[in-house]
Amino acid sequence: MELFLNGESIEEEDIQITKATYEDYLDDHVDAVSMTIQDSSHVLDYQKGDRVRLKNDLIDSGTMFVSKISNTDDVYSLRCTATPITFLSEMTYSREDITLSEIATEIEQELGIKVHMDFENDYVYSELHRIRQKPLSFFSNILHMEGMGMKVYNNTIYAFSIRDYETKNIDDSYTKSDFLYAPSFATSDVNNILEIENRYQKGKDLIYSIVSDQGAGKKIGCNIVCDDIAQSERYTRNIIRRSNRKEYYGSGCMEMQSFRPGFVFEYISDDLFSGNYIIYKVIHDFVNEQQDLFFWRITDD
Repeated sequence: MELFLNGESIEEEDIQITKATYEDYLDDHVDAVSMTIQDSSHVLDYQKGDRVRLKNDLIDSGTMFVSKISNTDDVYSLRCTATPITFLSEMTYSREDITLSEIATEIEQELGIKVHMDFENDYVYSELHRIRQKPLSFFSNILHMEGMGMKVYNNTIYAFSIRDYETKNIDDSYTKSDFLYAPSFATSDVNNILEIENRYQKGKDLIYSIVSDQGAGKKIGCNIVCDDIAQSERYTRNIIRRSNRKEYYGSGCMEMQSFRPGFVFEYISDDLFSGNYIIYKVIHDFVNEQQDLFFWRITDD
């Protein structure tokens, strides 16, 4: 395990690291590093905003920023996130006839980091309103409506199609015996969405659409801002998919390997939980050299 503070390597003989975990997400959450350090000689001068990097031969957290420091005697606890505090400024503005790639460029200019776009469709929006929103919240909300995900890693924003990850070839196959202990599985509760009815009055025109899924679930009505029926159907279909994607989900622990979110595997069993799964969260434990894996089962369209 290697620890870097503001770009400088910290030798482990100078301090004792008793906890070092990296929470690694596919989407929805900001990656984070949590550390507990015994520093009786006060070797390190910890400050909020410091750059931290944690890595070994298999996993690299990329650059993180210290967001919280606590201390008891000579034991320091650090919480670090992939985004600095400068990413939290709220803004309000409106745009007309703007493309998704143009929105990404504006986010790049606002935050001063690169946005990497990994999808084909450059959607156009006749009007778009940002009302007292932080930049990443604003951008991720747009991406989610388009069925995409967003991840900040090593000072780069990655925007990608979640469905492209789900439909790629499986990376490996596992059974219960491959885990350090038996993995756990469950089905979702009663909150699945079966159907969305959307009504939006755009000027003199009423945009109306109904999109349904298979199986059981609730029917909901909404007023989602949209330009036309095609956009309304696209948005509501993506909302349903996002809401229902954890119909079957699970978790398990393995020895430290190169698992990252987006890894697709086949789980082989003789019950209803057999199938292909995508990892959406990994907790990399650098001290115990283990990885806690969290995954949902991939469903057909």
